[in-house]
Amino acid sequence: MSDPTGSAQPLGWRPGDPPPDPTSPYAQAASPYAPVSLGGSAATSNPAGRTALVLGFVALVGWIAYEVAENVAFSTGSYSRAVFQVLRVGGWFQLILAFGALGTGIYALRRGGPRGAAGIGTGIGLTLVVLWLVPRVTTSLALSLW
Repeated sequence: MSDPTGSAQPLGWRPGDPPPDPTSPYAQAASPYAPVSLGGSAATSNPAGRTALVLGFVALVGWIAYEVAENVAFSTGSYSRAVFQVLRVGGWFQLILAFGALGTGIYALRRGGPRGAAGIGTGIGLTLVVLWLVPRVTTSLALSLW
């Protein structure tokens, strides 16, 4: 059998064996979509996606804690100005975390590699931002129409 490149096969080489060296004319070309085990360069991790997921979970847990603390303060009658200020600062902090999860998640979705964690972090961040914006926008619209 003749070689299309005109070079002879190395001694002892059989079809299916790994190529003897990377410069061999028999070496397989690596596809960008091939798994790493086949010589591809596919990314196996997405640290920005993991960061978005962690920020999203921290923001979500903080948001739930904020809502529980506010409901407890209202129901027990201990909703003083100091409690209001602490809850207000906590709410702004959770909003900053939600924007961080949203921004980091969008950045991670645009990069290569796995996108599952980035998608979840983006979804959590977007949900929390919308949950923060909707009551403020609807209240503003209602007051302006009143």
